[in-house]
Amino acid sequence: MLQEITLYPDKHGCVHDLLEECKKTVTLSENGSGKLRLLEIVSYKIIGIRQEDELLECLNSATSRTYRIEEVPLDQVEMDKDQEMLVPVAHFHKEVFGTFGIPFLLRMCQDEPFREVARRIQMMFNVPDKEFEKFKFTIVMMGRPQYIKEDEYIVDLKDFEPQPGTFLYVVENIILLESSCIQNALFFYGLPIFVSSYVLKDTKLAFQKQNDYLINMKNFLFTSL
Repeated sequence: MLQEITLYPDKHGCVHDLLEECKKTVTLSENGSGKLRLLEIVSYKIIGIRQEDELLECLNSATSRTYRIEEVPLDQVEMDKDQEMLVPVAHFHKEVFGTFGIPFLLRMCQDEPFREVARRIQMMFNVPDKEFEKFKFTIVMMGRPQYIKEDEYIVDLKDFEPQPGTFLYVVENIILLESSCIQNALFFYGLPIFVSSYVLKDTKLAFQKQNDYLINMKNFLFTSL
């Protein structure tokens, strides 16, 4: 179920004001964090989380990018910055640059066996074991994909850090999950996704409720902020 809404934030306000205005309009998860964040998305990949004190008029309104407001999952509210990292996830099919669909953020831990990461993804989308066997995992560094073996790779957060000299929000390292199977759009968890259109320099945003996911294919792309 999709619900479209329109908000009219103060154009001289900041991201925090937009998030507070959004709370007045949407219904958050009953047992969720109640905390919202604003994501910047380009080519179906999350490239940054906008700071709450950032002025709305400073947001890039280029047609090539969109913004999404979402509820922060409980496991991402408090994190150990030395041992954990938020890794953006996107969907792709065949080619590593063929991204599509709705990206999301996933918490990853230093020295975590990748099979545990895969298991969390499987549980997140409630994918049957037989179907999940079709997923493949790839780390892409500087545009070069390197397929990894789920049972061998141990998470090293350095693999997801931007390379020296890159600009803020530039995606450098990517993990891909690929499957040869294509599906129609599916809703998981049986919860609604709220899609919102905001009057803000003609920039469209979407609001996503905690634990609400929509995917078109069983392929995922993981990027670093």
